[in-house]
Amino acid sequence: MRIATSAVLLALLALGGCNVASRFSDVHVPEFFPQSPDAGPQASAPAALAVPPGNRLVVVLVGSGYQDYQCVDKEGTPTWSLTGPEASLYDSATKKVGSHSAGPTWTHEDGSVVHGKMIAQAPSIAPSSIPQLLLAATSDAKEGTFANVSYIQRLRTVGGLPPDYGCDTVHLGARLGKQYSAYYLFYKPAA
Repeated sequence: MRIATSAVLLALLALGGCNVASRFSDVHVPEFFPQSPDAGPQASAPAALAVPPGNRLVVVLVGSGYQDYQCVDKEGTPTWSLTGPEASLYDSATKKVGSHSAGPTWTHEDGSVVHGKMIAQAPSIAPSSIPQLLLAATSDAKEGTFANVSYIQRLRTVGGLPPDYGCDTVHLGARLGKQYSAYYLFYKPAA
């Protein structure tokens, strides 16, 4: 079953990048989920992404959607620049419970919101995927699921990188969405 699931994910990722027309427009590929963790996604977190002592894991959500890029001129060189994610957040029962957007910002269906700032990154365990991250919470919801969140980890990322092609002087301003999924782990100070 794991091999079949991995094959399906790889096929979906390949399809997300092979349509020539999609290279120069917004792409919305059907959502997908990373493999279920055996010992929890935090068990595979690189040491560089360890949450400081004194914090406890309170919720694990799956993010599935796309990373949005725009073709920009960066010091005379056309390059894909990240404008932000647009993803849905799911609980362990695959029920949609919120969203993830630029900022970065996570919004739960209960109305709580948390923003983060990257403090460390490590390569993904999946080839050609966005990095795994450790983020410090920069805002504090007073109530709800994201109340008092202190740290967020983005782990087991799959996909989401822009292609090495398609951004040139002719296509400046073009937008491209690349499908991705990841586990988001939210921590609060230990009581």
